[in-house]
Amino acid sequence: MHGKARRTTVRFTAASSLTFAALTLALVFANGSAATAGTAHIPRQRGAPAHVHYLPVTGPAHTQSNLIYHGGPVMLKTNTYAIFWEPKKLQSGEPGYVAPGYNKGILQYFNDIGGTGLYNINTQYYQTNNGNQQNMKNVSALADSWVDTGAYPASGCTDPATPGNCLNDSQIQAEVSHAIQVNGWTAGPTNVFFVFTSRDEGSCFSQSGSCAFTTYCGYHGNFGATIYANMPYGASFNAIPRPRLYCTRTNKFPNGRDLDIETSIVSHEHIEAATDPMLNAWYDSSGQEIGDLCAYNFGTLDEDGGLANQKWNGHFYLLQQEWNNKVSGCSQDGP
Repeated sequence: MHGKARRTTVRFTAASSLTFAALTLALVFANGSAATAGTAHIPRQRGAPAHVHYLPVTGPAHTQSNLIYHGGPVMLKTNTYAIFWEPKKLQSGEPGYVAPGYNKGILQYFNDIGGTGLYNINTQYYQTNNGNQQNMKNVSALADSWVDTGAYPASGCTDPATPGNCLNDSQIQAEVSHAIQVNGWTAGPTNVFFVFTSRDEGSCFSQSGSCAFTTYCGYHGNFGATIYANMPYGASFNAIPRPRLYCTRTNKFPNGRDLDIETSIVSHEHIEAATDPMLNAWYDSSGQEIGDLCAYNFGTLDEDGGLANQKWNGHFYLLQQEWNNKVSGCSQDGP
């Protein structure tokens, strides 16, 4: 059983966005090596802009090796904000759809993950600040959530998997900024903002090129001091013959197909955002992050009659494993 090691409640007070931004930028340059931490990001994945890192549709196709520290900050603890962007209609005029229990299940994941054996893998990874090593803590909490029923903007790209329905990265970033402003949230080194969109709403990094469901299933990155993740609806297959296993590698779904596909992608991006928020902290010699090295690797399914591999607070999950430097391999808990 891969249960919770402990339950931690995170409480925090609001501060100004400028203060958090200053803290983040100061942390990036406070490692004693401005040449390492201050260097502009170099794209580590084909077709990706320098400020994001994605989960490939195809899964890992590389040699596994231990993660290497590159001098940047990690998220010592994690406060997660969930933005559900769910208008009544897609840009094509089709009705928007989200499976029953989808939002609730995602929020449940964010409430449950802190203190678990899976998240404990992070505690071996660290940042340096003025020569001092600061390890990550097994602390993660859902800070807040918001359902935005405002209309999607005119399609800003062309995703071949979701013709007529596409959001580019700039539009995703704009939604994050809008949610922060509307809700009085703040950006900062411990805050990450996840944007979830409706089924069959695609996305691309720009007007064309690398897109959801053909190149990636989700990605995380940053713009300025804001750490964010784009989470297209993993069970979208508008133009792809069903039932192909894009964005998953299993037919086991303890909570329903749509939710379980998404929560594993969420877990991938959530843990990567924590260990490599500015894309200059922890990744291996080929540029792969903690989740990439174990993408679609679920390990032992020993919960819920063989449908799940995690049980937290009485809730079952089927989540990919994460890379554990201590054992030089994928783990369901650690370190």
